[in-house]
Amino acid sequence: DELSFQISDSSVISAASEEHEEGDGDEEHHELGFELTGLSVGTTTFTVSLMHEGHADYTSLPITVTITE
Repeated sequence: DELSFQISDSSVISAASEEHEEGDGDEEHHELGFELTGLSVGTTTFTVSLMHEGHADYTSLPITVTITE
């Protein structure tokens, strides 16, 4: 499983996925996260998709981000 991003204006933000695995005894936890980086002042939208075996199991609604000085 991995995250995929569609950014309307990639000059405003970038997105990178982060993967975390933790083991606690017999249980293992697998977490996915992401980090947004502001690149320039402006507003854009992005969607996040949870990819599994080459297709999206889930895609978010558009998320609006505004970068200010």
